[in-house]
Amino acid sequence: MKKNKKRKKTPRYVQEKFWNTTMIVGDELIDRHNVWEFYYFAAATIVPLLEDFLDVAEFRFQEGLLRMPYRLRLPEEIVGAEDFKEMISAINLLVRYNSEGGLIYGGREINFEGGDRITELTKALHLFVNLLPYLNDRHFNMSEERYEDAPNGRHCSFDELCNLDKEIAQRILFTYPLPYSARSDDYNFSIHWNNALEAMVGSWDWILEREPSVTDEGWENVPENVFYGLHLFAEYLPEMQND
Repeated sequence: MKKNKKRKKTPRYVQEKFWNTTMIVGDELIDRHNVWEFYYFAAATIVPLLEDFLDVAEFRFQEGLLRMPYRLRLPEEIVGAEDFKEMISAINLLVRYNSEGGLIYGGREINFEGGDRITELTKALHLFVNLLPYLNDRHFNMSEERYEDAPNGRHCSFDELCNLDKEIAQRILFTYPLPYSARSDDYNFSIHWNNALEAMVGSWDWILEREPSVTDEGWENVPENVFYGLHLFAEYLPEMQND
């Protein structure tokens, strides 16, 4: 097996590989169990990894497949490279929102904490979680040559990119805001929110720990409750910060 020759320098917003109890946001080292701007950490973690995946994966999208019933098409056949680029660009709106101190979109100032929505962002996050179980070399052909050709290196190893579903889950899972039972008595979260957090965390944990299980038709065996938790993540992520 070839050794991975290149690894991009760790971005300033993520402390990679050494998942103890800290992470870096800006220039500040903080406890990752108390992430004040979780939406930013999650988006800034996901975007560069998806960019690397786009660079290395072979998409099987064909226009003719759109006429086939959805149940006969696999995710890697439905989404093309351009769709993938648009998804990345939309999720990157959350990174811009943080780095630019706000976001003007459609001629007005966006306030995610106030419940504002951007259709493109919401659709992109839901598409991302639908694709997540398939972001691996069981469903996409991965080019190690293209991986090695990156002029500035990559954000993870080639092996990690071949199992990007688990790699993303590892980076996201242990950074989640904790439910009330794990926090101090100063917090007073509703039962509904605690249940939502637990569903999200459970879904990411399942992605990280699962054994690959592909049906004869080529689909991953993903329990409905896992997709439920992942779609809660997509729905709530833009507002997930402490203010």
